[in-house]
Amino acid sequence: MLMTPLLIGLNIVVFVVLEAIHAKNPDQAEAIRQPFLLDPHAFRWFQPLTSAFLHAGFWHIASNMLFLFVFGPNIEDRIGRWWFLLFYIGGAYAAGGLHIAFEDARALGASGAVSACTGAYLVLFPRTQIRTLFLLYLRPIDISAWWFIVGAFVWDLIGKGSGRGDIAYLAHIGGSVYGAGVMLALLGLKVLPREVYDLFSIARQANRRRQLKEATAEGQKRAKDWWATTNKQGVVSGEAIALARAEVGRLITAGDIPAAAAAYRRLVSDHGTTPGATVLSHRYLEQLAAYYFEAPDLPDHPGEHKRGAAYVMDRIIEAYPRESSTPRFRLLLGIVLSRDLQEKARAQRVLEEALPQLREEDEKALARAELRALAATAQSPGAVAAP
Repeated sequence: MLMTPLLIGLNIVVFVVLEAIHAKNPDQAEAIRQPFLLDPHAFRWFQPLTSAFLHAGFWHIASNMLFLFVFGPNIEDRIGRWWFLLFYIGGAYAAGGLHIAFEDARALGASGAVSACTGAYLVLFPRTQIRTLFLLYLRPIDISAWWFIVGAFVWDLIGKGSGRGDIAYLAHIGGSVYGAGVMLALLGLKVLPREVYDLFSIARQANRRRQLKEATAEGQKRAKDWWATTNKQGVVSGEAIALARAEVGRLITAGDIPAAAAAYRRLVSDHGTTPGATVLSHRYLEQLAAYYFEAPDLPDHPGEHKRGAAYVMDRIIEAYPRESSTPRFRLLLGIVLSRDLQEKARAQRVLEEALPQLREEDEKALARAELRALAATAQSPGAVAAP
């Protein structure tokens, strides 16, 4: 941490020097400050930056430097000292630019650049606890940075709407939006590494929880549909399906995977046309797919196990599209279709769907190699048979 104390020190030095001059000659101090204020009527390119080092009094600079002291160090540590300096200067220009675009009054103070820091802090450290003085009880309390910064932003919006002209509310708002926007962009583009505690990652985790909730609801609806399915005589077949599925699960739990695979084949044979009947838990389907994929075929049933593996992997892809392992099963399905079942056209489609979803470089390389091999061979359509 270097830039934050340097910025605070520079602000204090400028303030003390100007106050010393003002004590001896107020007119001279004002003449020195005048060209460097943010002036919409006599604007110069350097004013957004120079005005950020000028303050109207002790409490003005004290409050701004306190905020910079609280929020600056963590941001500087997160993005680096020189990037922080560039970011701080950019905040001064963003805040000053919004002010001169819509306001006629002159402005001074670091609050615009400091607001950029609070906006950035909101994105990078939203759950950090900040100790503040609660005036009603005159004692310190810890509150989340999210509520503290959002509350300050809303206060600025209310202040701007009230029409008070002695505070540059638009500069505060412009700085906050700039700071939050820059950090969201850096995280979104992965220029800045994401952390589990930043706003971007928190939003992604919330989205994953929503997807899991939707998947759970979808599975419950599918289970309800299974029990509502009837056979040709109008007799409810849900109980027979449930018993067959339970037998597969019992054998897998007991560790008898070959017997479970045989029971699963019977389930497919008896109820394969019933929607969802052959979809088991993700763990059970994974074990069945692994067994079919690795088990050698019987001499009188060539390709049976590989067809079983393809069928089970199809069920995994169909029922659990959001599982992290599903892209890998797409890759394996494509390889089985291409090498073992000779279904070249479908293999190409499956591998092309899998490629952008794969995360590991070796898996991507394997998918590309398989696609290159397929491109060199004639393609023939086909469908996966039940195990």
